[in-house]
Amino acid sequence: MASAMPTGRRMNWASAPAHVRSRDAGEVWQAGFSEVRSTDRESFLQHRSYMAQNPVRAGVVDSPEGYPYSFTYLAKQKSAGAEAR
Repeated sequence: MASAMPTGRRMNWASAPAHVRSRDAGEVWQAGFSEVRSTDRESFLQHRSYMAQNPVRAGVVDSPEGYPYSFTYLAKQKSAGAEAR
């Protein structure tokens, strides 16, 4: 099957940025998504805390440590293991 794009302009789909690949597959991110970068330690810690609180806000768990897919859960498990030794 011949490509409509000239050979010199072909792009490897797998290495293309997500926004380029999404032209064929629809949106990659949900509507309303915006990229925010952490620029320093304080910003990183604020974003990390926000993410840890997501399952709490959603009513899935009572505390971030209770959500097994959170870094806070892993930190609690490691801490409990260190205390048991």
